[in-house]
Amino acid sequence: QDDKSSLQADTENIVQDNEPSADISTEKSAQEKAPSPQTEEEAQEAVREKPPFFYFLDEPQESISTRFRKFVKSTDEFFADEDVFYESTGSYLKLSSEVTWYDKEETEHFTEVSSRIRLPLSEKKVEFLIERDPDVDEDDILRGMDITPERENVDNEYFAGIQATYGDRRTNWEFKPGIGAKTSHPLDFYLRLRITRDFDVGTSSFVRFQEKAYKFRKRPSTSDTSLELNIPFNDNILFRSETGVFQREDEDFYNLRQILSVTHRKSDRRAISYQAGAYGITEPDTHTTQYFLLAHYRENIHSDYLFMDLIPRVTYREENNFHSEYS
Repeated sequence: QDDKSSLQADTENIVQDNEPSADISTEKSAQEKAPSPQTEEEAQEAVREKPPFFYFLDEPQESISTRFRKFVKSTDEFFADEDVFYESTGSYLKLSSEVTWYDKEETEHFTEVSSRIRLPLSEKKVEFLIERDPDVDEDDILRGMDITPERENVDNEYFAGIQATYGDRRTNWEFKPGIGAKTSHPLDFYLRLRITRDFDVGTSSFVRFQEKAYKFRKRPSTSDTSLELNIPFNDNILFRSETGVFQREDEDFYNLRQILSVTHRKSDRRAISYQAGAYGITEPDTHTTQYFLLAHYRENIHSDYLFMDLIPRVTYREENNFHSEYS
């Protein structure tokens, strides 16, 4: 009888010792049998939306591409590139005073005021603007050829207009149509269209295609097509190759350009750009009319609005038998 009592007690102890294990086992079994919170339709949808092979590389590539694009944009902003002002969604005022010394003891002075006011009624896709000159590309090309733009009564020319934006240049074509009129006499109207598309090349470089067209009522209409390759070598050095074709309505030929540059951001306040380029025309046949070499040093000397530029340049023009001209 004592043996039976002892056996019964041992049995009860064994059962008690096994009870937690039974509870754990029961809990695991319940978890394994529990249905997944994702329905079958959701699972099929996830399969359909699964990115292509090597999708795990997309995120770091996009991060690198975005970082280099910001570097390219910040470099253009530092050098006050007109395209940056054009693409900006805010207002700006730019005052430029240039003095050029030539090796023939000639001096040339040029002052320009350019501005753009974005009115408060503007929205993200539609802007109401008052701007200095809707066509800045011709002046930029003339300055690139070391020619001072000559226009009459430009100091009083301001244009009021509307500009819309459609699309995204990084994923599709971006269109920026605009229409406006001069606010002073004699009246002039303009139509403007800018088409832009960025194409990624590898993980950090990209090619930008841009078409610009300006139609005026009294001034010659112009168009410019450009293809720009941007290759950042690191966070401080940018290589750029620009190929462009420019045409005026009153000319029967095209103006061609090829410009190579290497820009070094020495700090947040200093940078230098080394450039080599050529200009040409297609009349009477396609030929080069000018070569140039220059170094463009720019420094932010006060606050965030006052800059100093030094640009030593060597030019070789066809009209001067391609002899060197220093400025």
